[in-house]
Amino acid sequence: MQSVAILGAGIQGTSAALALSRAGFRVELIDQEPDLMLRTSLRNEGKIHLGFTYANDPSLKTSLLMLEAALAFGPLIERWVGPVDWRSIRTPPFTYLLMQDSMVAADEIRNHYARLGTAYDAVPVSDRSYLGTTPRQIWEESNLPSFVDGRAVEAAVKTAEMSIDLVGFRRLIAEAVTAAPSLETRFASRVREIARTPNGFTVSGTGQDNAPWSTRADVVVNCLWDGRLQIDEMLGHAPTRPWAYRL
Repeated sequence: MQSVAILGAGIQGTSAALALSRAGFRVELIDQEPDLMLRTSLRNEGKIHLGFTYANDPSLKTSLLMLEAALAFGPLIERWVGPVDWRSIRTPPFTYLLMQDSMVAADEIRNHYARLGTAYDAVPVSDRSYLGTTPRQIWEESNLPSFVDGRAVEAAVKTAEMSIDLVGFRRLIAEAVTAAPSLETRFASRVREIARTPNGFTVSGTGQDNAPWSTRADVVVNCLWDGRLQIDEMLGHAPTRPWAYRL
């Protein structure tokens, strides 16, 4: 059985760990925090974007990628953790307000949404699973809510887009990681160095009280946030464009 070391236990690292474990690999999931998904994966709005943002991008590339990823999200998670009661962890759908002084005119935003809706309509109904729902359409214009100042807001758009409760979602992922076959965790362990060996890789670092640790793996998957580029550089992988980080 091949071994895989996954560096970083955020949503990307834990997803990779669950997928590879179920594919028959022996997996070690490593993170500097005392448990998985305690940083960026837990500290955000939890929105599973359908592509409504980035209306100022006429190419629609980012929005279409968001739409594709959103429709893949639920089926992938259920493949790794089993059936999910999405109703217990999802919010009501979002309504967007189109402001009078928006950077993008309301008609341009409507056009963006219309193109996005056309892309959604082209998706087979069997592939429209979204957080336990199968939306007939993903947006429609509606009346302004009574509490909204019409002098500042031009229109309101009801969408199918939702967020998930990240605390509850993290609990589902943690339970799946605990139950996964051939998946071990190494938490409170910061990765300091990686090196090639004749038979794979050696990963080493420091744990609690700066105690050194090391592990060997046939394959390494770098899902780190802090120190990601430095670890890549140790193996000769350098980015070809500028990078920006935010937490």
